[in-house]
Amino acid sequence: YEGSEDDISEGYTKNPHWVGPWPTTICNSMTAESMIVEFHEITDLTCMWRACPKPCLSPYVPWYLGNLAVPCGYEWTDPLIAQTTHFCPAEEELRYNPARAYWAFRTLQYLTEFDYGMPAKLIHPAIAEIEKEWVAEKPLVEETYKKLLDKNEKAAKEYLTQYTAGKAAFAWNWANDMIQKVGEERILDNNPTVRALYE
Repeated sequence: YEGSEDDISEGYTKNPHWVGPWPTTICNSMTAESMIVEFHEITDLTCMWRACPKPCLSPYVPWYLGNLAVPCGYEWTDPLIAQTTHFCPAEEELRYNPARAYWAFRTLQYLTEFDYGMPAKLIHPAIAEIEKEWVAEKPLVEETYKKLLDKNEKAAKEYLTQYTAGKAAFAWNWANDMIQKVGEERILDNNPTVRALYE
């Protein structure tokens, strides 16, 4: 409903995750992850655009099906163990850990919960710019993969692995940078004297 007459966030003066009747948006208090799958006739080039935990606070990151490994910091445990413990995770899995990408995105979300409007003005345009760039470079990624595939399938898959890992790392760094920017804006908003010195 964003931007439509049904959007009751009132220009983000209310947090769209929490306005009622609940839930009103795809990105709401219960959204854990959002994914858009862009299918391709070559299976390896099927792209999963993933945003975690909230798609309004994270760019959709391209994860190619042909990549060989989960990007560093995004995988916490063996997949079989993860399936077994999904509904009863170990206590340490619930603790903040800066070595895991999830916590950067979750921290950014926490900074927006009680005042969504100001962070949205910083975050939404930044996300749009990142996603625009990634969509624009997608044809080149596919072309490069196909050229490599003609010579060496493993090299082609390795290329997708490095590409996916690079974009995932970029998104993680971006989230940490946004945490800093939102924090700085909060300090400046609450201290007009400091803002005057800062500007």
